[in-house]
Amino acid sequence: MEFHYFRLSSKQQYLEPLFNSFTYLVTAFKCYCIERGVPAASYNPIKEIFNELNLEIFSPKKDLCNRLCRYQAGNISQEDYDLHITRKEAARNEKVKDKERCENDSSYRVVTLDL
Repeated sequence: MEFHYFRLSSKQQYLEPLFNSFTYLVTAFKCYCIERGVPAASYNPIKEIFNELNLEIFSPKKDLCNRLCRYQAGNISQEDYDLHITRKEAARNEKVKDKERCENDSSYRVVTLDL
């Protein structure tokens, strides 16, 4: 699994936030092993490995978009990522224009949502 978040002041490596908790990750791993007919390690050995490798399940304080995470992991092409950035910049530019219009035209209203 690719690592997605690093902190400058720590050697800790944070996994992509696909799992809500370590227990959920272990449960998913056990299901994966059962489906393939291979024995699965229990919670404690998996936790020991995580500790030895300095791994952690992490939800960043600042949200990063899923597309950026997928791009950093090599799961989407440069072309798809560039298109995403172009669209993001266009949306931001439109938001700035709408905000300026609101400041100059009292009959104009804008609502934004953070999804």
